[in-house]
Amino acid sequence: PSLAPLSDGTYEAAFEANADDLAMSHVGGGTLNMTLGMDAGTNPAIAAQPGGTFRVVFQANDHILAGYSSAGSNYSTTLGMDPNSSPSLTPLSDGTYEAAFEANNNDLVFSHVGGSALTTTLGMDAGTGPSLAVPVPVAPASGNCGTADDCTRQTFADALLGYIGAPDTSANQYSVETWESAE
Repeated sequence: PSLAPLSDGTYEAAFEANADDLAMSHVGGGTLNMTLGMDAGTNPAIAAQPGGTFRVVFQANDHILAGYSSAGSNYSTTLGMDPNSSPSLTPLSDGTYEAAFEANNNDLVFSHVGGSALTTTLGMDAGTGPSLAVPVPVAPASGNCGTADDCTRQTFADALLGYIGAPDTSANQYSVETWESAE
């Protein structure tokens, strides 16, 4: 199963029902069983945007990446998945989503949900699934910032990475921003 926090403080869960179909449950509410067939033994991935909308991606019973949105629409892609593997999903700040999964050729694939896909030559063990990090929310700017500084975690990370001469990659950004949150 997969769980995503919603902006109203509740949670949405996605899981494979015992009939090998996608099921959704609003924690504290009812369960919605759908007739969207899943590959047996796989797990869906769910992610939510700050406004409360969410998406689900899963391996359909014909071994392709498929999905469902909080608007009630479902879709299928032509992207083949390795049988018995599960996708990963993360929300992006522009309101879209990025999925990652093991392709039917055992390589890692990134798919911008509703858009393009990037197939890598990074091989994966059969039947595994990648993980994507959920981005750290950006803190609102405080009144103590200078006019050229918006005082976000990202601008601090940019400044720190530049100061120490580290490359400004998404992995380094995420590491510094996670450290900032812990501090």
